[in-house]
Amino acid sequence: MNQRKYCLELLNDYGMLGCKPIGTPIEANMNVQCDPSDKDGLFKNITEYQKLVGRVLRYLKVAPGKGVQFVKSEGVKMHAYSDSEYAKCKMNRKSVTGKKQATISRSSAETEYKALGSAACEIVWIKDLLFELNINVELFVNLFCDNNSALQLVANTTF
Repeated sequence: MNQRKYCLELLNDYGMLGCKPIGTPIEANMNVQCDPSDKDGLFKNITEYQKLVGRVLRYLKVAPGKGVQFVKSEGVKMHAYSDSEYAKCKMNRKSVTGKKQATISRSSAETEYKALGSAACEIVWIKDLLFELNINVELFVNLFCDNNSALQLVANTTF
């Protein structure tokens, strides 16, 4: 599965077919403002902003035909990783798990625990998608986290 045609159309629409490609869509440890300001013209049209955020177009230029290849086998073994940043947003102190979490956490363990819950929901969605594509997925998925306190919360069946 790939989106080569869509990537090339997107690059063409924005006049970036001849752009210089980059290896990563965003710099490491880049701080993105949490809330829009009047100076942010792209926020007026959120769809356009989402298409361009993180230098995605230049990243897509690297290999627009890249995709996911499914090979027929006994079953697919999935692995997932979860991480978040406690109180990352300087304006409202919300934690970040790819996007701002909806509520303010009181600890890094709580932030990581919420991130694990979000990851589990994504895993279920991906497994359902693969099932619809007639791809066998092993029942258990390894979900990794770097916070021991959050892992203990997950292991506590009464919590």
